[in-house]
Amino acid sequence: MKKHFAKYLPKVLILKLLLVVILLFGSKPVFSQYDFNSGCVKAYNEIISLNFRAGKKLLDKEKEINPDNKIILFLENYIDFLTLSIGENKSDFEKLFPHRAERIEALQSIRSASPWHRHTQATIYLQWAFARVKFGEYFMAGLDMNRAYRLLADNKKENPEFVPDLLLDGVMNVLIGSIPEKYKWTARLAGMEGNIETGRNKLYELIRIAERNPSWSHFSSEAFFYLSFIEINLHNDKNAVIALLKRIETSKDLAGGPLICYIQANLNKHIKENDKVIELIENCNFSGNSYPFYYLDFVLGCARLNRLDKNAARPLLNYVNRYEGSNYIKSAYQRLAWNSLINGDENAYHFYISQIPDHGQAFTDEDKQAQAEALSNELPNIRLLKARLLFDGGYFETALKTMENGLTPSDLPSKKDTLEYIYRKARIFHGWSKITQAVSNYELVIDSGKDLPYFYAGNSALQLGLIYEAMKQPEKALHYYNMCLKLRFNEYQTSIHQKAKAGINRISGKK
Repeated sequence: MKKHFAKYLPKVLILKLLLVVILLFGSKPVFSQYDFNSGCVKAYNEIISLNFRAGKKLLDKEKEINPDNKIILFLENYIDFLTLSIGENKSDFEKLFPHRAERIEALQSIRSASPWHRHTQATIYLQWAFARVKFGEYFMAGLDMNRAYRLLADNKKENPEFVPDLLLDGVMNVLIGSIPEKYKWTARLAGMEGNIETGRNKLYELIRIAERNPSWSHFSSEAFFYLSFIEINLHNDKNAVIALLKRIETSKDLAGGPLICYIQANLNKHIKENDKVIELIENCNFSGNSYPFYYLDFVLGCARLNRLDKNAARPLLNYVNRYEGSNYIKSAYQRLAWNSLINGDENAYHFYISQIPDHGQAFTDEDKQAQAEALSNELPNIRLLKARLLFDGGYFETALKTMENGLTPSDLPSKKDTLEYIYRKARIFHGWSKITQAVSNYELVIDSGKDLPYFYAGNSALQLGLIYEAMKQPEKALHYYNMCLKLRFNEYQTSIHQKAKAGINRISGKK
């Protein structure tokens, strides 16, 4: 029996050896299945620049050279994600959605020790969570977000030094940290934790690494995109916005194109550098083959209107006529109406206002406000409207002169106009850094308007919170942030309350 066993033992060993050789040399190493090589970096940069055709050509070339490279699936998902995020087309969503499962299944079908293995899956889940929110699939979006969170958590444990995870980790922290307090139990129930400041720090850490190590520099554009949102919406620090802008302007490694133009325009808009916004968009380098980014037309039209330019209507018309999504359509028609009114054409004002109820959706605060104006049948006071627009553009002295020139609150026919007059003065003084005058006017707005359905009192409370937070008086700041949350009003309530909650979270995090 022993002889019989010994007779076959060499054959068994030989078969095992052959199997090992086949596994080692008959297939590619597992890490080669995730090869973010120079060709993929070029494709990624083209995709982030919205040059999807050029990106697809580079990915097709990579498929010929390295058909098993799963980074191809990862980057193809970026194209779908950006197409849906920018275009907001429901039919595109229905057409592209099957790719989600196909890519996840393809990634899960292999075993790999590469840190890219979980990272790519987590990113795809998170990108589809964003897309699903945009098209109303909130519950399924939450499930995808939870899947992304768990994959990322496992990847961080096994690969704590993996730089691309900083991007995903930063975004995830900000998303979870932004959940309103009364809904935070849902995140805790799902085992998810996150903090806005932690997320912000992760993204800045990625930028610092990319500045020192060019091999990660291609991720800078995406990190800057998320940071611009955080600095504008969740972080009360004008100096941080200015510093971020400077960093973007001096960076040598950004992909360029419409997305970077959008980031810079939004940051300049936030600090009321309106002339710079116009200059950036008018000089933006659009490739003839780039995916259309019509939102920049909306921003340009608004910026021209803020300067009371005669040619504000053209980009706004381009936006409402070409954009197939629904966000900011109502707001664009409202601004077309305002442009007509301040240029003396009341008939055109009524035409554009009449378009608002039948176009777009009242989802964003700006669109809700446009819808409210359309349904109110109230003609805006032209003097106050001009002052508002000039303030939005940062032309504070001109705005104050326009409003005060022969006009007093007693001249105004309604409570709303009288309240708006005081509110506009407060906003102008605040923007002009005349804080004492701003505070007294904000307080007057709150006293006069806290029981009225307009946003003036609510935003005045928010602005007082921001002022006292900047002055390092946290108790006063919290008082006004909480006051803001107690007030109910018809316009901009979502964004105003979100900023008040972010202020409370910032102060609570420092205690």
